[in-house]
Amino acid sequence: MAIDFDFSRRHHHHPPAPPPPVALPADSTVVSARGLEPPVSLRRPSTQSSESLICLGRSGSRKSTLMLQSYVRAIAYEYRHVAPGRRRSFAIIDFKDDLAEGLLAGLAAEVPQALENTYFLNPFSRNAGIFPYNLVHADACGTPNDMRARQIAHLVGRASGTGVLAVALGGRQLELIAALFHAIFECDHPSRSLAWAADALASSDGIGRLASLCRSERARRTLLSLRLPPDVLASTGTRIRSVLSAYQDLENMMSAPTCVNWRNLTSPGTVTICALGKPIGGALELAEFHGNVLVRQCIEFLLASRTSPTNQPPVTVAIDECQMAASAIHDCLRRVIETGRSRNVQVHLICQGTRALRDASGALFESLLTNCAYTFCGRLSSSDATLFCREALGPSIPAAAANRIAGELISLPPGEFFFSEGDGKPRRFRGAPPDLNAWRQASVSRAGDIAAVRRRLCPQPLPPATHLWDVASGPSAMPPTSWVDPRTPRQPRSRLG
Repeated sequence: MAIDFDFSRRHHHHPPAPPPPVALPADSTVVSARGLEPPVSLRRPSTQSSESLICLGRSGSRKSTLMLQSYVRAIAYEYRHVAPGRRRSFAIIDFKDDLAEGLLAGLAAEVPQALENTYFLNPFSRNAGIFPYNLVHADACGTPNDMRARQIAHLVGRASGTGVLAVALGGRQLELIAALFHAIFECDHPSRSLAWAADALASSDGIGRLASLCRSERARRTLLSLRLPPDVLASTGTRIRSVLSAYQDLENMMSAPTCVNWRNLTSPGTVTICALGKPIGGALELAEFHGNVLVRQCIEFLLASRTSPTNQPPVTVAIDECQMAASAIHDCLRRVIETGRSRNVQVHLICQGTRALRDASGALFESLLTNCAYTFCGRLSSSDATLFCREALGPSIPAAAANRIAGELISLPPGEFFFSEGDGKPRRFRGAPPDLNAWRQASVSRAGDIAAVRRRLCPQPLPPATHLWDVASGPSAMPPTSWVDPRTPRQPRSRLG
């Protein structure tokens, strides 16, 4: 038998040709590493489709790195291809600081021109990042003063009921704080601040002095009608002071002549970064309070200032470690998730697990699973993975596939995620790694630009706070000489202090 040595005529079994690359819209942001077809990408938000997002993953899964890379790439697209008046703006609220600091380095390396329109807010910085934060002068967004007073009183009560003072406030104390804040909102004095509430409780005639400055008969009558024991007044004043004026810089911020304006912080092309990960003294309750207030101010302004439908540029609000804000302000988060599409506002919520988010607010958890366009899920604990597959993937895939994905979620390597879009089938991918070395070098070479960003909202030191006794007249205007316990032997000592 003759042997055919012509190898060109032989039949070889070649592997199938790879699929052709998928053409993505020019404004899509690719978040997956090279080699995956079709790549995992995020569309630029519009009023035609909801682009809200939830990203889950335990500590060390590199979920912040994934989102950080996507934000830097999205900002780079806006500055390279979109007209200045139509650029998308970003508001990043970070309860850990790694996303905030990484974003500054990434912008310095990839989009240095964006640093000119970047704002940095850090209420715990002793030298740069502080900002005027007098909530009396904040944009009310149409909310009546008595309702604003109750909202802030609720947040003060939550913050002062944890940490060192780990006893929840009672109903009478919350009512007193709300009445004090309402009276301050109704004052005409230009130096008024919510810290006056603690001043009013520091002296025997402080409440009467505050009532005399109030222009609202309703607020004045409510404040004077409260008859509470001296120990309750002293305890309430201590709690207010622990949140609003725990240290000198914070007191100066909360008593500043103005307040940051979200109209400027969310104007087209701006990047606003709120770093809350390093509270002074490790007081996490202060980080929770300021984060909740900033998120509520931002979202309420966007929903109140934008018509539905709108032709304004898109805004992305991202919250890292969102479980710290979910329980206190779940109402406004649900509103923007369910109605933000028509106002061109999207929300990115980044959380360490499904149980933490569900325990913080079950209603918000259900709204996220129903309305979010994108879901990213990194490595989870066993219970979190089971809950995610049952609640998020159960209706769209068979039970056997859900159990398989749950097993993979438990052992996912850092940097790998499952991605699902709408009701689509989950896809496993590896996130695109940023060039962190180049970013570090850029942050050093552009240290002056980054320092200017940190000081942009407050280039000069804030003036010292004005107290309630500084604006009153007569002998009663003298500040209290000491914190003397006003109780008599006939009044029993409260265990709550």
